[in-house]
Amino acid sequence: MVIVLRKRDREARSRLSAAQDHSDSDFARRRLVGMDLRRKNLRGANLEFADLTEADLERANLQDANLRGAYLTGAQLEGANLTGACLEGAYLIATNFRHAVIDNATFDHAIWDQATTWPDGRHSASGPHPDRA
Repeated sequence: MVIVLRKRDREARSRLSAAQDHSDSDFARRRLVGMDLRRKNLRGANLEFADLTEADLERANLQDANLRGAYLTGAQLEGANLTGACLEGAYLIATNFRHAVIDNATFDHAIWDQATTWPDGRHSASGPHPDRA
């Protein structure tokens, strides 16, 4: 697979690789496919429509982050903090949320499948809050 990155995508990838704290940063519409973002602080970051396909966000702090319309297909969010995050309209196909904190996160119109793993370890198309399904 060939991934062509625009200059702004390369700059964003470089910034993300160089530091741990990216709170309140703007990465909207950036191609961040396959990036290692483990334990990064992305609190309040704007990741609207960002392509995070197969990114490793294990234990990342995404509290209050804007992930509206983000592509998280195959992304690893195990143990991530998504408290208050907006995932409205996000693509969550085969996304791993095992042990993630999703309190007050919004998932309206998000798309997921049976391969999506929720915080309690369930693989289910019923969504993040089975009691509300």
